[in-house]
Amino acid sequence: MRPVILWSVARLHGKPIDEVCILCVIVCVLLTAFISEFIGQHFAMGPILLGLVVPEGPPLGTSLIAKMETVTCGFLYPIYLAVSGLQTDVFKINIQSTWIVTIIVIAGFVVKIGGVMLPGYYYNVPMKECFMIGLLLNGRGIAELTMYNIWKEGK
Repeated sequence: MRPVILWSVARLHGKPIDEVCILCVIVCVLLTAFISEFIGQHFAMGPILLGLVVPEGPPLGTSLIAKMETVTCGFLYPIYLAVSGLQTDVFKINIQSTWIVTIIVIAGFVVKIGGVMLPGYYYNVPMKECFMIGLLLNGRGIAELTMYNIWKEGK
C-alpha cells in the first residue's frame, strides 16, 4: 500500500490534500480492519500496520492529523480508555501479584524518565525540560494497551 500512497501524494505536485483522498484513507482503515478480522487477527492490527505505511508530515500526514485529531483525541480515545477500564475486574486481583506489578510499573516509569534525561543531559538540555518530556512520554501507551487487550482476549 505504501507505493500507492506515495504515488497519490506525488501526483498532487504540492497542492493540498483534497477531501476525496482523506475519505480514501478512512475507507482503507475500515477495509484493513475488516481484512484483519477476516484472516483471524484482531481488527486493530490492520489499521496499525496501515498507519506505519502512511508517510508522516506534509501533505498527507499533516492533513490527516488536522482532520482527525479532534475526533480521535477528544472522543474516541477517552471512550476506548473507559471501556478498557470497565473490562478490568478488580475483585480478581491477587494482592501478591499486585505488589509485583506495582514494582515493575514504578521501575519502568523511572527507567523511562531516566532514558529521556540522560540524552538530554548529554546535549545540555535543562533537566526540568527533560523531566517534563519524560513525564509526557510516560503518559503515552495506547498501542501497548491495545496489544495487552488483544493478548488478554486471546487467552
